[in-house]
Amino acid sequence: MPKFFCISDIHSFYYEMITALDNAGFDSENENHYLLVLGDCFDRGSYALEVLNYLESLERVIVIKGNHTDLLMKLIKSGIVYGADISNGTFNTVLQISQNAGTFPEACEECYERIKDFVNNMVDYVELKNHIFVHSWIPIKETDCGFEFDNNWRNADKSSWDNARWYTPFLLAKKGLLPEKTLVFGHWHCSVGWAEKEGRSEFGEDAKFDIVCGDGYIAIDGCCAHTKKINCLVIEDDFI
Repeated sequence: MPKFFCISDIHSFYYEMITALDNAGFDSENENHYLLVLGDCFDRGSYALEVLNYLESLERVIVIKGNHTDLLMKLIKSGIVYGADISNGTFNTVLQISQNAGTFPEACEECYERIKDFVNNMVDYVELKNHIFVHSWIPIKETDCGFEFDNNWRNADKSSWDNARWYTPFLLAKKGLLPEKTLVFGHWHCSVGWAEKEGRSEFGEDAKFDIVCGDGYIAIDGCCAHTKKINCLVIEDDFI
């Protein structure tokens, strides 16, 4: 049976990614090993190009699109830098991937040419026999009264998936807006789940950033920018 090594929110922390995969026993030469990335490969850290090169070198890798990919593509296409592009690390991601080529518009152009195929190969979700993997959540219906489950989420349009990448997953989990299979997500630091389960703080000395399992979901974002650690969830499951 295939074995899926699931990581999330790498955020350009190349060495932390490699450490997580090595510790989990990932072997790129093993035909039963698949790497599944739940979005946000870039921003924050200093090794965007190394992360990109590594992921592109793998034969069995699936990358789900995250909200920081949307931020990166928006900056590349506009060439206009806002404060959030600096604080999120998106500006530095362009420089890292383009290797500081000329003016910033030139860097954007070079970055686009370098990552366009990688981004075009990203998917919105991955569904296996027993699990569904997303960056943050599946698309749901937004109504005047709040949110409702959408049974047709698999066929949601681009705008709906764009919005779903920004949702607050633990909040939606508490509302029970879950699919029929276990939902695995990143995007939001696992310490929120541990705070709910064990009364810990989110970022204090007692905070816990390990993988957390709830009723119908598994959260894996270890908040690497803060902890310098990436979680790796290993799941044996089968393709549909």
